[in-house]
Amino acid sequence: MKKVIYCLLILLIITILTSCSNERDKPVEIMISAAVSLTDALNEVKENYETTNQNVQLTFNLGSSGKLANQIDRGAPVDMFFIRKLKRHGYHCRQRAY
Repeated sequence: MKKVIYCLLILLIITILTSCSNERDKPVEIMISAAVSLTDALNEVKENYETTNQNVQLTFNLGSSGKLANQIDRGAPVDMFFIRKLKRHGYHCRQRAY
């Protein structure tokens, strides 16, 4: 059940990000940093999303949540950041909120 909810949430966020673009025909790359444990869910989302949105390419940067958070803190280009244990790394999300 959690996997389904997570996939739906990811699809919703990606849809919102790509619908904000004025230039719908230009290719769009979305960089997603995520915990390795989410690989299966993200690959399923990628397959389904890129099939219906051919101008969007989802690129994953997978690793441990702590290392990914450190990369983001150092300025790594990331559009979305998904981790499983938000309480442990929640401060990173608040630090980089726009």
